[in-house]
Amino acid sequence: MGNVQKRIPFFFIGQITQKQRENFIKKYKVKIIDSETEEMVTGMAFHWYSGDHFEEMDLVRKTYPNLKLILSESCLEYCKFRSDDVTEGVFSLVHELIGDLNHGMTMFHDWNLCLDETGGPNYVGNFCHAPYLFHREKKRLLPQPTLDCFYHVSHFIRPGSVRIAHSVYTDKIETTAYKREDGSIAMVCLNRTEKQLPVHLRINKKTAEFTLLPQSVTTCEISDL
Repeated sequence: MGNVQKRIPFFFIGQITQKQRENFIKKYKVKIIDSETEEMVTGMAFHWYSGDHFEEMDLVRKTYPNLKLILSESCLEYCKFRSDDVTEGVFSLVHELIGDLNHGMTMFHDWNLCLDETGGPNYVGNFCHAPYLFHREKKRLLPQPTLDCFYHVSHFIRPGSVRIAHSVYTDKIETTAYKREDGSIAMVCLNRTEKQLPVHLRINKKTAEFTLLPQSVTTCEISDL
């Protein structure tokens, strides 16, 4: 392979060995057997099904700072989340995206963009949620809450943005913040609780106050800094 193509665009290690991100370092070292092979690899992909393991991502990023980390699959499986109320699943997915972004993820894509109204077709019966469901009998395309979830990340955190440091006063609020190429800042906030939570934003000696609604995702755009 090295003689045919010197550099592989991405190395989807999750597709080759165990699909989850625990033991990331060990998996990488097993597959990358020499320096020539390592030069061909530009990234590692992972799934989300076995838990956060954000510390493992930190370890990979520290040990191999040039590797791109790609979330390649994050389905909301109906065997784990309710099909009639996907609220819990959607907030789990936002938690995943915020955590991954804060720990070095550079790209993500969803496994299923559109499924039928049952969460299929699926040859093993493992039905899943998707940003769009198509009702076959009614011939209707039904946008789903996960579409809004992805929108907060893909629309506001634009290509070329750089993650910036931030801190929060409570673990009830999850955030990630990026400085965009035009100098503005996008901050995505998740409130998974059933209560309103106050936010006192402070940056460059300027302050602003707002409230996060219960069980909500909010994105703030900050300019004129």
